[in-house]
Amino acid sequence: MKVTVGKLKKKLWKLFSKYIRQRDNYTCVTCGQKGEGSGIHAGHYITKAVGGIGLYFHEQNVHAQCLTEESSLRLFNGKSKSIKQIKKGDKLWSFDESSFERKVSFVQEVSKFLPEELYQVEMENGDMFFATPNHKVVANGKWVEIKDMLHSVTTYNIMEM
Repeated sequence: MKVTVGKLKKKLWKLFSKYIRQRDNYTCVTCGQKGEGSGIHAGHYITKAVGGIGLYFHEQNVHAQCLTEESSLRLFNGKSKSIKQIKKGDKLWSFDESSFERKVSFVQEVSKFLPEELYQVEMENGDMFFATPNHKVVANGKWVEIKDMLHSVTTYNIMEM
């Protein structure tokens, strides 16, 4: 039975991705949050298009991550931009995790990954965002994982920047 190179790469990626997530203890390199299974993915710092296949399976180029390209980030100028449009050097608003205060952050690197599971969250005003199940937001004054919010009857006041 013949197996194509493409099928072998796909099989190898599945195993490599599992190894990376286990190696990183299912903890997102970006936000530091711990997730389970499909909530954490293996993402590249330098994509195959830029670094070639040699970096695609290079352990130092791949880390556990939780954000997806469908998610939007708030730019420093007040506008929003989808993650897939973010570039190195972009100026973003971010939260200080302990004080919930806004602070300025700069994008250091951009990489891509494909989530196994993704939630679409609709806000009261009709705005929507996408997130992996273990991605956290500030809701009702504390950090809450999306999966816990969507499987609850509680009404959440999500803090916006």
